[in-house]
Amino acid sequence: MDGNLGSQPKQTLENFSAHRKEAIAAIKAFAFLGWVAVIMAAYYVVHKPNIELAALQGMIDLLLASSIAGITGALGYRILGTLTRLGDLERAALQLAVGAGIMGLVILAIGLLGILTPWIAWLGLIIGLIALRKEIAAWLGQFKILQSLYQQSDILGRFAGWISALALAASLTYALAPALKWDSLVYHLELPKQYLDAGRILFLDDNFFSGFPQLAEMFFTWSMALRSGTTAAVTGWIFGIVAILGVGGFAARIVGNQYALLSLAILLSGESIAQSLGWAYVDVWAMLFGLCVIITLDRYTSTRKRFWLVWAGILTGFAMGTKYPAYILLVLGAALLLFDHFLSPWFLSFLGKASSSESALESEKDLGRGHFLSDLLPYVGLALLFALPWLARNFITSGNPVSPFFFPDRAVDGLRQSFYSGLTPVRSLLDDLLLPWNATVLGIEGGVGFNTSIGPLLLALIPGLLLYKVGTNRAQLRSLLALCIFAGGVWIIWAAGTHISEPLASSRLYFFSFPALAVLAVAGFSSAMKVKILKIRIGRVAGILIGLSLGLGLINQASDFRDKNPLSVILGSISQETYLNQNLGWYFPVMQAVNNLPQTSRTLFLWEARAYYCTRDCSPDVVLDRWWHLRRTIPDLSGISSWMKDQGYSHVLVYDIGAEFERLESGLYEEADWLDLQEFRQEHLTLLQSFDGIYTLYRLTASE
Repeated sequence: MDGNLGSQPKQTLENFSAHRKEAIAAIKAFAFLGWVAVIMAAYYVVHKPNIELAALQGMIDLLLASSIAGITGALGYRILGTLTRLGDLERAALQLAVGAGIMGLVILAIGLLGILTPWIAWLGLIIGLIALRKEIAAWLGQFKILQSLYQQSDILGRFAGWISALALAASLTYALAPALKWDSLVYHLELPKQYLDAGRILFLDDNFFSGFPQLAEMFFTWSMALRSGTTAAVTGWIFGIVAILGVGGFAARIVGNQYALLSLAILLSGESIAQSLGWAYVDVWAMLFGLCVIITLDRYTSTRKRFWLVWAGILTGFAMGTKYPAYILLVLGAALLLFDHFLSPWFLSFLGKASSSESALESEKDLGRGHFLSDLLPYVGLALLFALPWLARNFITSGNPVSPFFFPDRAVDGLRQSFYSGLTPVRSLLDDLLLPWNATVLGIEGGVGFNTSIGPLLLALIPGLLLYKVGTNRAQLRSLLALCIFAGGVWIIWAAGTHISEPLASSRLYFFSFPALAVLAVAGFSSAMKVKILKIRIGRVAGILIGLSLGLGLINQASDFRDKNPLSVILGSISQETYLNQNLGWYFPVMQAVNNLPQTSRTLFLWEARAYYCTRDCSPDVVLDRWWHLRRTIPDLSGISSWMKDQGYSHVLVYDIGAEFERLESGLYEEADWLDLQEFRQEHLTLLQSFDGIYTLYRLTASE
């Protein structure tokens, strides 16, 4: 007892001593941090950091866009939870796609209610960051797998990873610089700008694309409400990166971890995909949804769990809400279900016999296969249900659920629809058979026809599947067969489209299918790696050629990067006006001239579709058909002048080079159209300014 009492003062002294040491250590630590802060503050008061405002704005854009993507991915993470049997990158892409589909509909509802304001945008951002902070961290944590995939890659895979990283970094600079690309200036960014000016989502009669599905544009609208169009472009860049990485995750699961980074480089080997990540285009969003539809259908056909079928239908609906060509996914998804029910077992049996354990597992799955319609109906029904908001919005605002196609609406009549479709192309069966070759070899970004550079590796590597050796991996064989069916369906539909209308030949319209093509390409390369003929490793030779292709692709992209020089404006070396003048020619000075017109002016554009940089009331000629349409709906030139006056137009801007191009290339215009244009300029317009014969700005004489 006494011993215990005697020990208490000793323990008290020891505790006091320990606390004293901790306090002294804490004081020293905080004193050190204070010293560091004082020295750094004093140093940089004298040596002020030369951080340009433009660079700081770029950092803000990146932070805001990352926040939007983080909230969206976190929402999908909360809804889907932890998905087993999927790789981390697949999960991250799937979660982002689910979150994007839901958030897009929420923003649509806010816009239709007429409360589309910056404070709503900021409130949503702040609430999302606070409410989903744990899920944001969990969603971002899934990307740590990239380090492991890099370590598991061979020399070619690591080289491909570095090439991909450089391409993605270059595309970020395009996003951070002022927008240049046609589609963005015509509608991807122009429509959100108009929505924010009006404070609501509305149907724009003078923009042919106003009725297009706009799920991606909803995110552009949110981003622009926070700051600017560059914020929107950076948001699109992040979503595109997740889509590309998701393809890598899908390839890792189907083909092998060592091929994940190569699949990224295969997609990015074409300049169009690599650069369009930074253009504020919606094609990469369609790619994200297309990837996720393929993943969910693959999991459903492998597990028979209805969870995957339900989400496949929902994600197909989200894809259909992104752009009209994604409706093809509905047909392809139905084809995959048809293949799974009726042809897959036969193909698997024909190509190779399974082991007894696999046969038992397959028989068990067949018992749960159910009737084909029990899969097809919920898949199609859910897809149409989640695409319905966009169709309903169009029907209510324009009278045509699929505006501007098929049916006349308040802004687009049959004449305009026929002009947009153009003359029926002359195609042959040989053209259909050569479609993959022509799209690959003849496709040039911004060129006629395929209008897209997709790189050589998809076409080069997919035939390697002919070397595929059927082994014991029945799940892989099933997945690759389904992807082949998917790719074949795209080929058929794409070829059919080229017979209907010239615009349907554009490779960009089918980006939703490219994840499947990329996985087939790495599977073809993987098959070639196992072949050795005359002591020559076929895969090794193919790998050298792939490396050469990636290097040449990087050189091409570096050349474009040098020509546009986006870093100069990002870092503040040149102004935005100078950058736009350098890259858009006369277009930007002309827009400045229009912006300097009286505030009450309203300018009608002829053969100029881009109005994004116009801050006055401007009406663009979106599909370059305005003069053609006016001459066929109004009997004389005086009537056209009166119509312009009645619509409130005070000025007319003519893009002379665009008019000349249409005169030489379009088969729809007649010589009388151009004679009447010349007479209209002389009698009904007053010249204000000519821009080197490229543009001409007039005052409408009838408005005086």
